[in-house]
Amino acid sequence: MPELEQPARVDIVEDDDQHRAALDALVGHMGLARRLFPSGEAFLEADRPEGRACVVLDLRLGAMNGLAVQAELNRRFNTDPVIFVTGHGDVRTAVTALRNGAFHFLEKPVDAVQFRETILAAFDTPAPMAGLADRDNPKLALLSRREQEVFAALVRGKTNKAIGADLAISARTVEFHRANILRKLGTKTLEELIALA
Repeated sequence: MPELEQPARVDIVEDDDQHRAALDALVGHMGLARRLFPSGEAFLEADRPEGRACVVLDLRLGAMNGLAVQAELNRRFNTDPVIFVTGHGDVRTAVTALRNGAFHFLEKPVDAVQFRETILAAFDTPAPMAGLADRDNPKLALLSRREQEVFAALVRGKTNKAIGADLAISARTVEFHRANILRKLGTKTLEELIALA
């Protein structure tokens, strides 16, 4: 099984003390740094240290649920992979989380091997906008993680069909994301879009 070559951190956002401790132990056995948060609000208010990170986010967090935390992370142009964990998930919620850019969606109780593999895969996957987040275009922050993935592929010259195959979504869904990207970035053509990259 692959190991991480660079230091990495896992931010665990879980309101249940027992589940938070269990996730902490799993990440600890991987030798990764971690930060623990009992609520979405506490996580969003905390300073964000430099370095590679992954967010393990419970779906049901009380006042601010996991989807709301994810939406705020997207608004802040978060490029850290988000892994949802929940004991109360349904297909609709999982689809919503994944469409909004979640890396994975795991059910509780979390299987230790699957959790480890998911964390390693999350760190092994480059951020969709790597290298673009530093640009002087605040409009890039408007894109959801999935839109970032589509944008990054578009500027690399990939077709809708190829992007769909890479992201396991239909070409029609890619076209939907492409239209949203053009609208959010105030562009009308693919050439204008590429000029932003």
